[in-house]
Amino acid sequence: MASKGLPPPRAKYHEERIREIFTQIDATGDGVLSFLEIKRGLDENDIDWTVCGLDPEKIKRSIFKAADANGDKMLSFDEFWRFALAHGKGHGVDPVMDAHAYLTENKIIAILEAMTAALMVAKPEDPKAFLAEKLKELKASGAPVLAFSDEELVTMFSMFDPTGVGRISSKQCNKALEVLTGHSGTVGVGGAMADTAAPVTKEDFVGHAKGALVEFCS
Repeated sequence: MASKGLPPPRAKYHEERIREIFTQIDATGDGVLSFLEIKRGLDENDIDWTVCGLDPEKIKRSIFKAADANGDKMLSFDEFWRFALAHGKGHGVDPVMDAHAYLTENKIIAILEAMTAALMVAKPEDPKAFLAEKLKELKASGAPVLAFSDEELVTMFSMFDPTGVGRISSKQCNKALEVLTGHSGTVGVGGAMADTAAPVTKEDFVGHAKGALVEFCS
């Protein structure tokens, strides 16, 4: 039965792990493994077969019989790779994907984006103390890191309204929302009544910002 392939990027990660072991065993560097090279690799303790999920005690008698597809008594990397996938263990664990799942489950990216936006708005004299206090609030109440007051949102608005006219463009509004939440705003985008040129007032911005914070940072 043919071994089932691994989807990218997992396949690339495991290919590199298995190729590392293959290169260590390939003493002659000719790109194929002889029986002698395999035997030496199994007998020597400096090769960690578990990197590619293989138990050396279980494969001594089976690797050539099971892996040598063309019967030339040599193993190419492709043959060794297929054997490792079919007989190895632990190929379902990819630290990159595992870390991504952890970050997503615990909303770490959203928290970091929120903390960055909070710093930009508040501009505290002691950024470290400010961030520590925000994290304490998050831990104590479970409230979003970006619990901005209307006044703080107005401060953000003024950053995009340097002339003080009291209105900004939809493009500026969306950029401000991206700074706040890490996600692009959609004010004036899409729909038959969309108007990207329509001005956004201070009051409009506060409303858009609160909605975006609830959607992305709560």
